Amino acid sequence: MHVKFPPIVSLMLPLLLLGTLAPTAQAADGLTAVRTIVLDPGHGGEDTGTTGPCGTEEKELVLQIAFQLRDALLERDPTLTVILTREEDVYVPLEDRTHLANSVGADLFVSIHLNGAVNPGAHGIETFFLAPEGTAIGEVVPGQAALGATRARLPVGVAGDLVSVIRHDLQHHAALRQSARLAEAVQGRLIAETGARDRNVREGRFRVLRGARMPAVVVELGFLTNAREGERLADETYQQRLVHALVGGLTEFDRWTTEAVAEWTPPPHRDSPAPTAEGMATVPTTGAAR
Repeated sequence: MHVKFPPIVSLMLPLLLLGTLAPTAQAADGLTAVRTIVLDPGHGGEDTGTTGPCGTEEKELVLQIAFQLRDALLERDPTLTVILTREEDVYVPLEDRTHLANSVGADLFVSIHLNGAVNPGAHGIETFFLAPEGTAIGEVVPGQAALGATRARLPVGVAGDLVSVIRHDLQHHAALRQSARLAEAVQGRLIAETGARDRNVREGRFRVLRGARMPAVVVELGFLTNAREGERLADETYQQRLVHALVGGLTEFDRWTTEAVAEWTPPPHRDSPAPTAEGMATVPTTGAAR
């Protein structure tokens, strides 16, 4: 899936990559650009998420998978910082999950979920990233009201002045473009590793992704409401395969990011003529500026 963004975003993306995902020292066979990852086990507490035919609850399985993924990432690269939005059976408000990722300066945000549908035959894996404003959205994921859409707003910590809004807008569009690439990497590895039905990379207006200043995705690792797939999702061996695929997808994205930064060459500096009074733009100070 390819997403079109304004030309200014394409021009600014390398600069934003340099500022947010610049290569750093790494452990052998570790990650380079990505240093801090926030994993978000969906639901929790009274919000059980999807429930399988045998009573298996999504909130429990995604927490198990998140713990395994954290351990696998740290085994791959002990210098990483991996943070979970919850480590026990409690509910964390959706906005707080993204705010946590922003506050710790996370390089990636991965929200882990299991799917559900009225049709017990529905099965497969799909990965979502936040849809740009104005994008037509396809199907809505059944049973995932907790991920539902809400009106866009500036995240906590972003002032409402014009410069801050422009900076946030550039970062937001760059993060969307990177999120699409992250979703493709993760989805490809998951399908290759598990052989599950490929439900593709999709766009969605998920509250849990809104306001994220870094690449962010929601991964739906299978349908808990499908008897066969639900049984696999509860199996520890299959969970390890999912984790192995997720590590591979995150590593692939890290490699892509590192190469994108390394290959970018800044344009030569050119002295610009001093602006004239006629050529200077006037920035409105009324509400229209926002």
